[in-house]
Amino acid sequence: MPAGLDDTESELIERILTNADKTAMGSEDVKVYLKVDDISASVSEADKNLIDGVKGDATVGIYLDIDLFKKVGLTETQITETNGAITISLELPSSLINTNPAITRTYKVVRIHDGVATVIPATFANGKITFATDEFSTYALAYVDQQNNSGGGNTGGGSTDGGNTGGGNTDGGNAGENVYYIDL
Repeated sequence: MPAGLDDTESELIERILTNADKTAMGSEDVKVYLKVDDISASVSEADKNLIDGVKGDATVGIYLDIDLFKKVGLTETQITETNGAITISLELPSSLINTNPAITRTYKVVRIHDGVATVIPATFANGKITFATDEFSTYALAYVDQQNNSGGGNTGGGSTDGGNTGGGNTDGGNAGENVYYIDL
């Protein structure tokens, strides 16, 4: 599932790196990367139950494991919480995008972190869902379909402000992997 970090480089530096990491930037190679895996086939029943408790009438379309990492020199570290929210954009699989003009689809993002499920505000535009988070673990992308009264409809629904389109750069990572790198 293609993904990217939409914040500027300076925002990512402030929210992800420690003071020691920032100092090392002058002499060490520093990378931040996002790893996104579809875990729909392996998500735990406990996580499903937590999500079911907050998603309301939404249907879960996909469960994801979203992990954030930093690599300073040769030292790689998984980040489970950042110093502030960072913006993530995920390209939705075509199976989750509504193509029926008689239906309006709205999306929800549910995050589970430290045993707590939280609905996170998200926007949908141009086949991507965008949201901000400061915790990384299990996520669910859910949707609600509503019949249109006028019959005109919208084919994708949800909020369409597009979210932040700032400076993150995604070079696609390694072929065959769901890893998206940003050099700082």
